[in-house]
Amino acid sequence: MPLREFWTDPVFYQQKALLKARFNLSNQQFSKALNTIQDNRDMKAILGIESPLLHMSDDEIVWVVEQWRRLHPPMDEDVNSPGIRLSDKSAVDRMFKHVAIEDEVVAEIEKKITVDKLADIEVIFYLGLDHIFPEYYELEVEETRRASNFPKAKIELLMEKTNFLHCVQLSTMKLGRLSLAKRLEKL
Repeated sequence: MPLREFWTDPVFYQQKALLKARFNLSNQQFSKALNTIQDNRDMKAILGIESPLLHMSDDEIVWVVEQWRRLHPPMDEDVNSPGIRLSDKSAVDRMFKHVAIEDEVVAEIEKKITVDKLADIEVIFYLGLDHIFPEYYELEVEETRRASNFPKAKIELLMEKTNFLHCVQLSTMKLGRLSLAKRLEKL
């Protein structure tokens, strides 16, 4: 099927006729199938239809990723580097600086993000990491929110994840936040 925005164009009616013939569908059955597709976050994202997140706005997600990026800047260094040598004073200084920045980042997020929003971003991350089906998004957010003890520890854990941006971007696509996923590509 073409993107939803093109469903008034002739190409849609051509596709509709082909699909109805291929699957022997009536107009009513075809309409019911389209409604079912549009009720599913993942499938309607394929059609270019955006779905809202439960508690986080796009700007809030971007802000959290920007905070994470303070801890995990894009790698410019030689990938063949031998790693951290404790005898290298600058490496030790960088480690202490990283810890100080992490403390700032966690404190900022803890001040700005409510328990509901923390549950939302946590589920968004794990949906991408663990390949959880988007159909479980709402249920997972509710369960995570109910079990939201120690928010500071959860924030610290999320901010330590080197794959945080990748997983959040993957999830936003699956959850139907296509414009957000594109914004995250630039971070």
